Amino acid sequence: MRLRILGLVWAVTMALGGCSEIGSPPGSEASDPKVAFDAASLETPVSLTAGRYEISLGGGTLVELKSRSRTAEMCLNSYDATQFPKDPLSWTVEPWETCSTEVNPATGNAMSGARVCRERKMPMTASYTGTHNADSFRIDGVVKQSDDENASVMHLGSGNFTIAGKRVGDCSL
Repeated sequence: MRLRILGLVWAVTMALGGCSEIGSPPGSEASDPKVAFDAASLETPVSLTAGRYEISLGGGTLVELKSRSRTAEMCLNSYDATQFPKDPLSWTVEPWETCSTEVNPATGNAMSGARVCRERKMPMTASYTGTHNADSFRIDGVVKQSDDENASVMHLGSGNFTIAGKRVGDCSL
């Protein structure tokens, strides 16, 4: 009897294991950003399609969309769409004074980099990784202020953020 119960527990565990990931689209909450980044870096590169994109910001950090709200629209022409993966924060987020941009070369459909502010009273860094396909993108990042931040010390405005965008149509001029 004991063996049957253990067998039943094992079978149920195996049947339910990873269930939350099944059927989850790329970029959904159930997807692991590191796994998505690694997979996108191996893909054949594609450009975003020119058009109008709806953008949303998640997280409670210093990162703020150019619209100064949690959602925005952005229009990319064909040239802009090819340039977006090279520095996605410059297209979506307000610039920060006395900060520099460190962008890693895009690999496949993966992008990564950081916005670094060393000259501030409290230095900070917003580092990110992201993925894109022809009609959407997702950026996962973290804001860290000063070198004393760790698991038990965190400054207001630090933490994780996400920026997601989806093409919703053509741009109207």
